[in-house]
Amino acid sequence: RIKTIKPAPYAGRTPHLHFTATAGGERLVTQMFFEGEKLNGRDSLYRALDRDAQRSATGTWTDRAGDMEADALAISWDIVLAV
Repeated sequence: RIKTIKPAPYAGRTPHLHFTATAGGERLVTQMFFEGEKLNGRDSLYRALDRDAQRSATGTWTDRAGDMEADALAISWDIVLAV
C-alpha cells in the first residue's frame, strides 16, 4: 500500500506512476497507468502494448479502505515477478 498524488501528464505522456521492484538480484522498472484516463490512447508506450499488456499495466479503481481519508481515491494494481 502506498499513498501518493495522481501525477499530471507531461509532453506526450499520460499520467502514470513508476515503480521499481527487485527479485532474484534483478531490477525491474515498470509503470502503472490509470483506468479510464483519456490520454492513455495517445501515450506512445501505452499504445505499444498489446491489449493484455495494457490491461496488466493499468490500475483499476476500487473501494477505499475504511482508514483512508474521506476524499481519497483507491486503485488496485498487482506487480507480479516471475523469477
